[in-house]
Amino acid sequence: MAFESRSLGWAVIMIMVLARPSSARYKPSAQDFARDKLLIQELMNVTSAVPPRLSNITAAEFQEYFQAGIPVIITDIADTWAMREWSCSSLAREFGEEEVMYWNYGEGAEHDKWHKMKTLAELTATSRPGQDKRTLKDSEAPKYLSFHWYPVQYGVGDEEILYDKYEDDYTSTLASPKARARIKGAYELPYFIEPNPMNLEFTKERIEFFIGMPGSGAAVHTDGVCEAIFSVQLSGVKRWRLSPLPPYTRAVQARAPDMQSGAWDPSFVFDLHPGEAVFFPPSLMHETKTVGDECSLSASLQIRYPFPVGHIRDFKTRLIHSQEVSFCFEHWAPFITGHKDGVREMYRQIIKGQDPNNVVQSFFNQIDTNRDGLASMPEKIRHFKWVIKQHRGQVEFTAAEEAKDWFAFNDVNKDGKVTFEEYKELQLDIQTTYATAIEQGACDEMGCHPNVKRDILAGKLNGIESAYIANHESGHDDEVELDEEYDPNKTVGHDEV
Repeated sequence: MAFESRSLGWAVIMIMVLARPSSARYKPSAQDFARDKLLIQELMNVTSAVPPRLSNITAAEFQEYFQAGIPVIITDIADTWAMREWSCSSLAREFGEEEVMYWNYGEGAEHDKWHKMKTLAELTATSRPGQDKRTLKDSEAPKYLSFHWYPVQYGVGDEEILYDKYEDDYTSTLASPKARARIKGAYELPYFIEPNPMNLEFTKERIEFFIGMPGSGAAVHTDGVCEAIFSVQLSGVKRWRLSPLPPYTRAVQARAPDMQSGAWDPSFVFDLHPGEAVFFPPSLMHETKTVGDECSLSASLQIRYPFPVGHIRDFKTRLIHSQEVSFCFEHWAPFITGHKDGVREMYRQIIKGQDPNNVVQSFFNQIDTNRDGLASMPEKIRHFKWVIKQHRGQVEFTAAEEAKDWFAFNDVNKDGKVTFEEYKELQLDIQTTYATAIEQGACDEMGCHPNVKRDILAGKLNGIESAYIANHESGHDDEVELDEEYDPNKTVGHDEV
């Protein structure tokens, strides 16, 4: 949708006022889901319930698949990993004193939440907590709860010990320094992922394990995380069910599983075998269940580049409206807008009465410094380097890698170039949805509270930014070389880019 007149700034405000939530509880209808199934098949190229299974893949091939936002299975990811030989029983022997917790375990139930790794086999032989009643209504869903272990956590030093770790479920299963070192040494960056600093940091500093006896698993849910996830099956067989979020057309404050109009109809259903990994975009609803007679052990990790930007672009409306990941548009702003805080900053300028067309034009002009109406890759890389310098290196991205994702996101027609008209139409569409969602009660990472709009207008940092800056006090601006005379607000010739 294109914005054609100066009066549109006021039109947006009127739309937002009229879009305030009604007293009726909104939920997509059965007809919405039926239409959505066809849309998902088209956008995600779903010709089978099983994602593509690939091996011996190059970095370029993986980037093409994953930037498109399509789940993909890699069958030879862990062939050289020491971790590849691990199993539930070997974990119990080697990490017996480490603690794990029941996953999605309800407070106040009759079973203890935390258990020593060495006790799991005996524990599950005598007692297995069941899933909630809603989950048990689905015959394909897991019947029992599985265990979660988060031994390696971002921001925790190699020798650091958290004495108050039980204040949070995630930190409660942080491993001892000795165990963390053993785990990191048993992992390798996947051979098809570029070993840039961000990937090395994101993967090796965030490693989780899921342990499940036959019939157990994680009920359908959407993770409130903004990074791409991959799960490596180490032993046993796990059945996965995946699908995009429901087809929301307004902001919701309920979790995705609660917004189904009937039984969940996943887009993908497949079994993951030892040595295989599945990569999928953030926000996908997913469920797991251990099948067969063997205990399942899997490792869950995140990567930074490449990012599944195609999924964010194609499903942006429902993601902005969702309870789980609406706040991620602040985090994803660099590859969406090309600017560190671009989504919120565009919103702030438009809501204060500036012409939306002029706002978007100014953002694009900072990238398109030769003003030819096209943004080139060299222009974008140089602009990102300037952004990093402006923020003294305290950003969550690197210039060259983020430029690739920005290009893939904004090159909507996939013709290898990003025009201003292409950029404008996409950005104004996002801003319209973003603005109305805020008025309707969109949630942020602190939850669904009445101060979301106030915090955005005040320029408050989100938690992800704050945590990243806290862990990178000096930033990484020394790594960026940039001509001191470079100014994205001035027009330059072709040969200067």
